[in-house]
Amino acid sequence: MRNDLGAQDTHPFPDIMGLTERAAIGSRLMLLPRGDGFGTQIQVLLSALAYCRAQNLTYIHRPWDHVGHGPPGVQLAAWSADLEAFTGLTQNETLFFDSLGPVPAVNYIRVKADDVDRLFNDDFLKEMRTRYLATPKNHSESFLATKDSVRVAVHVRRGDVSQSMGSRYTSNNQTISFMERVQTDIQATDPSRSITFHIYSEGDAATFDELMQAHGSDRVFLHLNEDLKVTFHDMTAAEVFIMAKSSFSYSAALLSTGQVYFQRSSLSPLSKWRMLPQ
Repeated sequence: MRNDLGAQDTHPFPDIMGLTERAAIGSRLMLLPRGDGFGTQIQVLLSALAYCRAQNLTYIHRPWDHVGHGPPGVQLAAWSADLEAFTGLTQNETLFFDSLGPVPAVNYIRVKADDVDRLFNDDFLKEMRTRYLATPKNHSESFLATKDSVRVAVHVRRGDVSQSMGSRYTSNNQTISFMERVQTDIQATDPSRSITFHIYSEGDAATFDELMQAHGSDRVFLHLNEDLKVTFHDMTAAEVFIMAKSSFSYSAALLSTGQVYFQRSSLSPLSKWRMLPQ
């Protein structure tokens, strides 16, 4: 069910999708339980928090218990709770209890392109980054070892995306061109800085040989099938981040303190992000 509150003066920002009650929202809003992967869970959460801030609503949080794509044999509720705790994003939010009575609930909030900068404004994102950094985090060893360089995190989506999927897929050659673009931009402002590329993906290392050879193995570090939380944190902390077409990338980019390069997709970029060619 779709309720386009974006057309009403009292709710001028995004569409609210899947509203369970067509009556006015009132003063509170909650997300329905979701089974999406980690990246989409964060994206949906950030969108809801931003919307509630903009509309002066109280966000009611229902703790995560079903984050998708969990490792084989994992206890899903415990794994989901661990990932939520890692994000730190729900600190100080009101938790849902039956005693609260009926709370309007939505599947997700779709942020329109015209509203993305207003909802994900600097003050809101600064608050979310503060929350995120308030919980324990770890980096990969090679990321820490290259801290004196300009670290470029490159997310190459594989696993659930293959070449047969057309526009959702980014080839190795496209990725090489993105890396060359970023290298040119960095050297134009500071030619003396060393640059290292950290490629985050899934699969067999042999399928990434082109990327390793294009910029020299001493400057390219391949991170395959690594810990989800470590990968996400590396992306948020890199001086430069080349996004993939994914919610995982998008969520990391929103929490990033570096320069973000955006691949055109169905998601709406912040105006301060740099656009990559299609």
